[in-house]
Amino acid sequence: MATGETLSNAGSLGAANGHDAQLSQSELDAFRARLIQCWSPPPGLDPDSKVYVVLRVTFKPDGSLAREPAVVENTAAASLGPALAESGKRALMLCQPFTMLRPEHYDLWKDGLEPKFNNEMLGR
Repeated sequence: MATGETLSNAGSLGAANGHDAQLSQSELDAFRARLIQCWSPPPGLDPDSKVYVVLRVTFKPDGSLAREPAVVENTAAASLGPALAESGKRALMLCQPFTMLRPEHYDLWKDGLEPKFNNEMLGR
């Protein structure tokens, strides 16, 4: 599920201590910042548009991708959708490994990050 600005993590049933386990905001912010550095949006992406694509990412323990990211949501028009999804996948491939994701939180991020690629990532 995607929420807020760019990222969300999959829900957790909680930790053994009875508290919900979740990634820190600093980890999520660092992940997002890294993606912004690597992302080249497709030509034709209007900075004022509301189109976006959300990709599901599965990681190995070292922070590299375990498999190709999968599209879970795409609001882009048919002409822009595939290009937007491919640009997001390319950014994820170029950025790996994501060493800002702490190994002790691996169970939270191994298959629970869904970055949202949209015009907000353009910094305009």
